[in-house]
Amino acid sequence: MKRQYERKFARTGAGILTTIALVLGAASAAAGEAESYRVAAIKDAAYGNLIMREKFDTAIERLERRDRKGIYGFYTATNLCVAYIKTGSLENAEASCTLAVDSIEALLAARARVDIDSELHSVRRYVALALSNRGVMHAVSGRNAEAQSDFEAARDIEARLAEPSINLARHMASVTPGG
Repeated sequence: MKRQYERKFARTGAGILTTIALVLGAASAAAGEAESYRVAAIKDAAYGNLIMREKFDTAIERLERRDRKGIYGFYTATNLCVAYIKTGSLENAEASCTLAVDSIEALLAARARVDIDSELHSVRRYVALALSNRGVMHAVSGRNAEAQSDFEAARDIEARLAEPSINLARHMASVTPGG
């Protein structure tokens, strides 16, 4: 059974709300290990509605044709990251997850240079979610040190966000003997 948890964050640069939805469960046997991790998709942008309905192949097909600049590039890369994790396409997930992290970190740096405090908190949350998603990809790929590093960095950036801590705890339990 698919479960979704939603949280609203301010869309950077626009005054519109973007819904971050957590997608739980795996869509394929190859992604079976991802089942107990939480990955976050952008529900109301970049074909997030398809991600929420678990139409990952259709979402991937459409997202691959989208522009990847600015905040919308982050939305696209994030949703591709989730779709690829859920379909077990880990090489593609790695590229998309890393692009999501890189694009949102670049946006954070740009916003910090012009000191837009009202937007920095939202962007930091996006950075934490992107790192947590990439951590899931690393964990499912068996790259434990990289997964732990991403989960810890995400938790340190945005301590109030539950997903990085939940994913880190799940990961540590799976790599600890007897866990």
